[in-house]
Amino acid sequence: MKGKSYSKAITAAIVTQIFWGLSFLASSIGQESASPFVLMSYRFDIALLALTFPVLLGKQKLDLRGKSIKPLLLLGSMEPCIYFIGEQYGLKYSSSAFSGIMIAVIPIVTIIFAAIFLKERPSKKQWLFSALSIAGIIVITLAENSGGGKSPVYPRGAVSRPRRIGGRIFAV
Repeated sequence: MKGKSYSKAITAAIVTQIFWGLSFLASSIGQESASPFVLMSYRFDIALLALTFPVLLGKQKLDLRGKSIKPLLLLGSMEPCIYFIGEQYGLKYSSSAFSGIMIAVIPIVTIIFAAIFLKERPSKKQWLFSALSIAGIIVITLAENSGGGKSPVYPRGAVSRPRRIGGRIFAV
């Protein structure tokens, strides 16, 4: 039974990452005809519908009575709000390759933040996969430098900074 549960979790993680990766492509295409905030409103509307239907159909129980929602609101301001604003404007003013680099940095900084703020010691596996993330950054950078980027370094770095910060805080 444990193996089946583990397989489901891995499959769910892979599917999630595929959708997440495709969202960059969809956002880049969508920005040809809509502003970043319009695209974010579409994403949030779709997410609201997708998450509300199971509750309305009784397949998922949601009980917040007697619970503090302050931590939930703080968390919600980091990932969906700050992160997506940075993501949309980062994609608008940079290439998808550069956005991929910024996303690849998040796990590395998350490990560092967790060590500093949560006093967690990273495992060998975490260091290994952080090194793989760095290798991916190097490959993407080399590929982008051979083909040229979409904009100069300053605007895309500055505009995508909220996305990186929001993603790191949410992950920790």
